[in-house]
Amino acid sequence: MSLHHKLKDLSNKLNDSILAKSQSKIDLSSGKKIYHYTNIAGLKGIIESSSLWLSDATFLNDSEELLDGKNIAEQRLEDKLRFCKDEDFKSVLELTKQGLEDEKQYANIFIASFSEANESLEQWRAYGDNGKGVCISFNLNNKMVFSKQIFKVIYDNGQKRDILDEIINSYADAFDNQSDKYHFDTKKLFSQFLLEDLRYKFILFKNEAFKTEKEMRLIHKLPKYFKLHKQLRFRLSNNIIVPYIITSDLIKNREFKPSINSITVGLISHQQATIKSIENLIKYSDYQNDNIKVVSSKIPYRS
Repeated sequence: MSLHHKLKDLSNKLNDSILAKSQSKIDLSSGKKIYHYTNIAGLKGIIESSSLWLSDATFLNDSEELLDGKNIAEQRLEDKLRFCKDEDFKSVLELTKQGLEDEKQYANIFIASFSEANESLEQWRAYGDNGKGVCISFNLNNKMVFSKQIFKVIYDNGQKRDILDEIINSYADAFDNQSDKYHFDTKKLFSQFLLEDLRYKFILFKNEAFKTEKEMRLIHKLPKYFKLHKQLRFRLSNNIIVPYIITSDLIKNREFKPSINSITVGLISHQQATIKSIENLIKYSDYQNDNIKVVSSKIPYRS
């Protein structure tokens, strides 16, 4: 077996182990519902395209979101470098640390955010257009597009450190058993896999201050050879032009459109007119036979 295949196998085993321990993986047989807060324009786009919209990971709502995981990863790598006695593996750690600084490290990673919290005042304020938007309830099951790529966000700092340490230590053990570990190409390949695993895990990390959001993320990484320019779209958000992709561009089978259970409309003026307009939109979409309930929010809200 080639070194590339050995490291790929290690990466897969680590992924399964960490997801099981962290309880980030979702049970798709539970009939769980997840919620997405957005503005009316966002809802219109989802209904018309029968798709989830996944934004470029570098354009997450909170600019500190990616930095939280990156900073912890840098700390763990520095600690390992300080105590590592294997000079060759130190080179792997150094290469990995350098890779964390590369601005292209999140290239081709796209994210859609959801919450376990329904009718959350905090979510309405932060993501539901300050109470003037909608909360979309999705049925989370095997038919939901990319459902197996939806994971719970990790907020606990101790758990974050444990996850990153497990990844680094597993690669250290594998490197120790490598006969050609003195070769630069071997060190480079180890650092590439280590960086990829660290990055793909800490993209699930978020500052503990946000734990009440109960966020879940759909994370989709496009292959390097993917011709992104053909699928890339752009939307305006808070005066920033955000790159995004939609799932129907990636999977053409309409049976795998997002399964919507209900739409809750925020406490806005002309609320009933807005509800009727959404029902009319559904009537002329691929969701016309899905019996989607459109209801008004019951939460007391002051903008």
